[in-house]
Amino acid sequence: MAILLLFASFLLILAIFYWQAQPEQKLFRLAFVKASVFLGLLISISTESLSLGRSLDYVHVTLFWAIISIISFVVLLRLNHVGFQPYRSANFFWPWAGFYLERLPRLSDLIVIAPIVLILSVSLLIALVAPPNNWDSMDYHMPRVMHWIQNRSLAHYPTYDLRQISFPPGASYIVAQFQILSGSDRFANCVQWFAFLGSIIAVSLITDIIAGKRASLISMLVCATIPMGIMQSTTTQTDLVVSFWLACFTYFIFSTNNFSGSDVFWLASSLGLSLVTKPTAIIFGAPLFLLLAFRILNDALGLRNRYLFEFLRTRAVTLLVVLVGGISLSIPSYWRNYQILGSFLGTDTGTRSTEFGLPQFISNVLKNTALNLTVPGFREWVVNIHKNLLGVSLSDSDLSLSFATEFFQGPAGTPLTLLVPHEDTVANPIHSILIMLSVIALLFRLSSKASKGSRRGDMALFQLSVVNFLGIALFCFLLKWQIWGNRLLLPEFILFSPLIAHHISTYIQNKVWEGLAILIAGVAIFYALTPMRHPILTLPASFTGRISFEQSQSILSLARQDIYFSGSRKELKVPYHEVVNLITTRTRCKSWGFLVRGSAIWEYPLWVLLKQKIDSFKFKHVEVRNESERAEPEFSDTEMCGVIAVTNSEDVNKLLQITGNWTNTVVSSSPAIAVYMRKESK
Repeated sequence: MAILLLFASFLLILAIFYWQAQPEQKLFRLAFVKASVFLGLLISISTESLSLGRSLDYVHVTLFWAIISIISFVVLLRLNHVGFQPYRSANFFWPWAGFYLERLPRLSDLIVIAPIVLILSVSLLIALVAPPNNWDSMDYHMPRVMHWIQNRSLAHYPTYDLRQISFPPGASYIVAQFQILSGSDRFANCVQWFAFLGSIIAVSLITDIIAGKRASLISMLVCATIPMGIMQSTTTQTDLVVSFWLACFTYFIFSTNNFSGSDVFWLASSLGLSLVTKPTAIIFGAPLFLLLAFRILNDALGLRNRYLFEFLRTRAVTLLVVLVGGISLSIPSYWRNYQILGSFLGTDTGTRSTEFGLPQFISNVLKNTALNLTVPGFREWVVNIHKNLLGVSLSDSDLSLSFATEFFQGPAGTPLTLLVPHEDTVANPIHSILIMLSVIALLFRLSSKASKGSRRGDMALFQLSVVNFLGIALFCFLLKWQIWGNRLLLPEFILFSPLIAHHISTYIQNKVWEGLAILIAGVAIFYALTPMRHPILTLPASFTGRISFEQSQSILSLARQDIYFSGSRKELKVPYHEVVNLITTRTRCKSWGFLVRGSAIWEYPLWVLLKQKIDSFKFKHVEVRNESERAEPEFSDTEMCGVIAVTNSEDVNKLLQITGNWTNTVVSSSPAIAVYMRKESK
């Protein structure tokens, strides 16, 4: 399989970074982070470059990775002449344990390492066995990849779902190349799984610097057991990917006080990869950039006036290079958005707040806190605060998307519902409580007469905590409350892991820690085994409650193509299969239109089912009525010989101006699905 070329390139690049490092920096974990960032750059640049010539296809992508593999292998051979010994270090083969392999006999370390390995193994199994099947993946994450592959280009196209073209494409670059090289979506979920592994490793590096090696090992378990992180690791959403890049950016901020040219490269690259992946990177990355500026400019405080100007000039250039370099990866995407949608960031999908003020800000802080604190009575307390103090409506459309009233005053926000292993809404209650306790402990420690030896690490933890809270504050200020907001906050939970680990290693006795580790590991393993839409173990309806309709059977008992419909939208399985059977038995048409009227188009399964039956078919959205209609069509309407319509027949007749040259077959009345075919001339 051609995808092995990409994997081989990564391993070779990883080996290069490991063996070319100075002895004091020869860590597998650091090599892993650098290789990941470098690979992310290669994928981003190659995808955009191939798109320019409409060459985003199997031949050119395979050729690119063949060249990269050869170059990497040659570089590695040259390293051999200066002492390259690939089997010298066990660290090279065990990324999840790294420096700590020699400590395995200790029970406390086994309690940490074993759950991490188990969680990652179970999540990887699910990621490989189950195809993507959540709402966002079906509506825009995966369809955009299929349109790119069909068009051999990233150019915008007319679409019902503007998220397909306006949202940053970084994670989808990787999915697209995986899809092209493997010929299927077998590895699509592995992008987020890899980011999950990378986040665990990056967090351990951050903690190593600012809290010590014992806390570093603890931080790996803390990060690996975040329920939302586990849920995301088996999907094609982008929250773990942006979390990983932001964690890399954070590590490079703390890695040194004297930033060299190579440090600037890694800072700009990791920041750029986060910005090209998800819009929330702007919100969470801005405070981190301010922290970088503070750390770079901090040394100026002790300089005399005659040296100060030169110092500030060079440091300002460093910051400017990081910022411009970071933004540069997103320029192609921003330009496409500006040309078609009139805005660099794309169309607002209704998530940005439109009313600002202190009561509104406090309202969103409380509502987002309620997504994680599953304490009985907390939801009612938030409702009373809104009524009696803030004077702000819970369901104010300027501050909240839909579901706010139902969540706070109906059954949707009960503690049990928030604990259900659902990838959009699962809470992180244990980690939230640990964050609060750790912040209190840190503030107390800073205010006390702590030893000078520990003060430096405490200040670094304080700085990281401040920028994390600033990111959360910006999130609550700029974005409306969303019932899936906890998923968007995942980067901050991951970046709080060093603080939690420091608190545990400093204040909690080993016996207590072992009990806590067993508790959070047990909960995490439960979540790893039971994600609702693609579980290994199926939960009873009595546990999943009002969202039990999204509960899937065990993926081990289902055929892969059935899993697309086993969670949400079960009602589409039969009509979608009937549509494909109708198309393949009654016509030789290979150019199809897709007509939808409604908010959820659930497009991707049609691509999969049609691809299994028809070679080289083409698929496009028709009768699009939004900003994207000005984009160049994917192919001509005259070439189109059939339309799959997910709407009522009266709408289709009117929209397509149906004449006697078309035949139609109603496949389903609920949901309304019909197939329209142009009569073939005799």
